[in-house]
Amino acid sequence: MTTRLFLSLVVWAIAIVLPLVGQTATHATKESPRARTKAWTLPRMADGHPDLQGIWTNTTLTPLERSPDLAGKSALTEDEATAFEKQILDRVNFDRRDGGAETDVTRAYNNLFMDRGTQLATINGEKRTSIVVDPPDGKVPPLTPEGSERVDARTKAVQRMDSTQNRPLVS
Repeated sequence: MTTRLFLSLVVWAIAIVLPLVGQTATHATKESPRARTKAWTLPRMADGHPDLQGIWTNTTLTPLERSPDLAGKSALTEDEATAFEKQILDRVNFDRRDGGAETDVTRAYNNLFMDRGTQLATINGEKRTSIVVDPPDGKVPPLTPEGSERVDARTKAVQRMDSTQNRPLVS
């Protein structure tokens, strides 16, 4: 009986002491995972410009261009932003049933298939009135003459693809 008691005390002592030994100075002297990681640096392209490859999204209620009623105003106050967000969400809600059958057909997809976001874009703590910030009027600048020529050439090329005989394999 005394050997059984002695053995059980030894097992209990080992079970208690062993985890404590594992947490002593050897563990404390190890380098922490944060100390081992290098500071993050912005990835760059071969030419030195920032590498902006990846998935970008525009899930925001902020329009691309500033509307005429907000001309000259680049940011909204919190109250204005809340009212503006509610107005946009009400307008783009395709689940509304405030029209007839024809209106329901024009709103073919409900909001499950739309990814618009739920709030305005915030930049430096300001609720923006447009995604375009330069030029300051919040409007996309007009095309240059060269840009207009390229658009016209592309439009003509697409118009020539009027049958399967003229369409490319990849589109």
